[in-house]
Amino acid sequence: MDNLTSNLSVTIGTASTTEATTDPIQLSVAIRNNIPNQAITLLKWNTPLDPQANVLGIFEVREAESGKLVTSLIVKISRKLPPTQDDLVEIPANGVKETQVTLKPMSLDHGAQYKVSAKGRWQAVWAGGVDDVTADQLAEFSCASLGDFESNTVVALFK
Repeated sequence: MDNLTSNLSVTIGTASTTEATTDPIQLSVAIRNNIPNQAITLLKWNTPLDPQANVLGIFEVREAESGKLVTSLIVKISRKLPPTQDDLVEIPANGVKETQVTLKPMSLDHGAQYKVSAKGRWQAVWAGGVDDVTADQLAEFSCASLGDFESNTVVALFK
């Protein structure tokens, strides 16, 4: 993990205002750029900011008591290369990008608690804003940093 990706943090929470949640689970996701004086631009693909994040296997749901993984629909998506500017998101210095993710329905037991976390890999992170990423850099993924991410774990009570 390099300096750019190590300065990104992923935080998830339950989007529900109560302690209990329903199926499908709704999550709030925040990605923070902890660099105090530099914006970053990242490729959304296979991250919590991906519009298809709920089926990409990024989010892991486990039974809180047993630790058993809850099976869910996971889809492999073929992407057209190179990515477009619409596939990028800029996070300002010390800034946060937030989104809501609704996981696909799963077989959850009523009254049970579940642990939810997100993990994956940043496929491309550039120093600077979206406008600083050139078409050549986007096509070749040049000057991009790579690294893994892992969020906190939240506990959701399924009602």
